[in-house]
Amino acid sequence: TLLIVNGDDERVRKIAEKAKKRMITYGVHASNNLVLSDFREFGLSSSFNVSFDKTDLGRFDLSLPGFHNAKNSLCAIAFLMEIGIPISKIREVMPKFLGTKRRLEMVGETKNGLKIMDDYAHHPEEIRKSLNALKEAFPDRKIITIFQPHTYSRTKSLLSEFIASFIDTNKLILLPTFASKRESSNSIMDEEILLEFNKIKKNVIGIEKFDNVIKYVQQNVNDKDHLVLTMGAGDVYEIGYQILKHDK
Repeated sequence: TLLIVNGDDERVRKIAEKAKKRMITYGVHASNNLVLSDFREFGLSSSFNVSFDKTDLGRFDLSLPGFHNAKNSLCAIAFLMEIGIPISKIREVMPKFLGTKRRLEMVGETKNGLKIMDDYAHHPEEIRKSLNALKEAFPDRKIITIFQPHTYSRTKSLLSEFIASFIDTNKLILLPTFASKRESSNSIMDEEILLEFNKIKKNVIGIEKFDNVIKYVQQNVNDKDHLVLTMGAGDVYEIGYQILKHDK
């Protein structure tokens, strides 16, 4: 049995050590087996250096933005090395991986140059990392995030973390919460959530209907200076496709 472990997380490392199994650690700290360094980002792509047990493995390219994606790729590198795939082959195939559906996915671009992307993130840490990656990838564009909270229970319990996670967006459009099957839609709670956001952030607006969100985008941010990101685990992704459908 082999454990491939995020060695930068002390809690994870300690738990893994208790299993008393063979372990490969990865991360940015020199104490790890697989170490990432010199991370650089180029639009929606990135590159970085990797070493294994102090031996330089060279530079790797990834067709994905974000430091978190580069760090996650170390897991794949560790696994492929373990099963005997040559480093040269790993380096060759990594840029061919274009990501997964709804993870910083490029949906399209309007005739006026507005880029539209979609991301499944619905937890504060995921949101923060995705927005930071986009800010680094598109420093000259203002990011308009259309966020659909997922479940009232999660949103309420992590509300302060959610509010803080949107630090890298220029404008936040907050939709009603996408309730779970065990919950009912609650417009009063949606208003309370929006109120809490507005207490701390001045760049937040609440829009209830998808059609009104589409109109807002068409009338206010449909140009090459902006990037629209739909975000959440519900059906918010439909907005991006509808914007492009109406852009004819």
